[in-house]
Amino acid sequence: MRSVPRLAYVGRESERGLLKEARGEARSGSRRVTLLSGEPGIGKTRLASYAALGANADGFAVCWGACSEDLATPYEPWITVCSQLVEHAPEAALAGYAERFGGEIGRLARNLWRRIADAPAPQSTDPETERFLLFQAVAELLRAVAGSVPLLVVLDDFHWADPQSVALLKHVARSVETAQLQLLVTYRDSDLGKDDPLTTVLADLRRLEGVDRIALRGLAAEDVAAMTAAAAGHDLDAEGLALASEIASETDGNPFFVSEILRNLSESGLVVFDEEHGRWRIDRGSGVVLPESVREVVERRVGVLGERAWEVLTSAAVIGRSFDLELLAAIVQIGESELLEELEQAVAASLLAESTDRAGQFAFAHALINHTLYEALGTTRRARVHQRVAEALEAAAMLYELLEPYADQSSRAAARTSDTCACPWRCSQRAREHAARALELARHHGYGAFEPRAAAILASDATIKT
Repeated sequence: MRSVPRLAYVGRESERGLLKEARGEARSGSRRVTLLSGEPGIGKTRLASYAALGANADGFAVCWGACSEDLATPYEPWITVCSQLVEHAPEAALAGYAERFGGEIGRLARNLWRRIADAPAPQSTDPETERFLLFQAVAELLRAVAGSVPLLVVLDDFHWADPQSVALLKHVARSVETAQLQLLVTYRDSDLGKDDPLTTVLADLRRLEGVDRIALRGLAAEDVAAMTAAAAGHDLDAEGLALASEIASETDGNPFFVSEILRNLSESGLVVFDEEHGRWRIDRGSGVVLPESVREVVERRVGVLGERAWEVLTSAAVIGRSFDLELLAAIVQIGESELLEELEQAVAASLLAESTDRAGQFAFAHALINHTLYEALGTTRRARVHQRVAEALEAAAMLYELLEPYADQSSRAAARTSDTCACPWRCSQRAREHAARALELARHHGYGAFEPRAAAILASDATIKT
């Protein structure tokens, strides 16, 4: 763990199998498009690299084009792909292609005239016609190369693609249906808005044959344990397995977060190497510090949503990993409608998850997001938010209603329960669950007034009778 070496690929057996299956169908002459999505750090590029190595080993030619966040170059990934194709295509095949389709591809692949000196110049006409000719030239170049050797084209980080690149992807997928061609497109679904050009094209591609979508999720706990063992260089004992389980829980299996925490363990002193036994040992006396790289990624993802989202999410982080809309609304200074918009935006960005079982309940997608935002608050501001949460708990009518039915088993409580709940036992059980949550929040926020009352409720074995 001193340097955390680049680890062997773990997990993703199902996804790797799907990519291999698509590669086999492409080899048989049926064009395949695989759309690989997931949040930042989930391993899209790593999986695409693994697929590219497998394709190359199977005799595929591989071209890789990537989009840059800070550049707005039209056709950026396609420039790279087409330049690679022109550079390595057999001269005879390239000359025949240029004779049939002219020099239109030279708009993207400037090395065309170095390979084929007498290739004609691109036609000069109106912009729409020029674009059509260019799209056709790219599609036919892919078809020509795939006619001689199976071809894999990887378009990485396509969420940053310019509209022209997105339109060209759609054209290629629609016009090249029979060829030894596999297109692998990676993108962050969390970065796409409803008006993003790629969002529209993704919907259009659903209607085409030979288009698959793979959504990556976090690694399983056993895969995180395998990563931890590989970083340690030895099998994990019970203590190591417990640490791996904690890491899996904290990161929800996000490979980037896992690798950064593993790297940070030795730097923070939480693990030390036992020279006598040749194993890493855990020093529970050392405090765990969030890796700076993780902080930067999380803060950047939240920052792009705007200042109001930052305020909302940092306030939510003080409540805890999961929180209720009503409680959050009581401590932030915006209306409920605006608050919901911010939360929905965070859900779309894969920062939050909304409960499907209980309306108004949200949770941070990763515990690390919760912790990062909590620690981003200064001591004074954090204390003030804690105070607002405590005051909101004190003032919340729902909390009073949840605790009151159990107070001294009063007849008034019994009457209310029998009137409002067809099954008093279930109603009491639900109230006990809420009382437990209230006690947890009261302790977390240092609000002692509710502690004795809630604790007494939970300690009592009595049930309300009709």
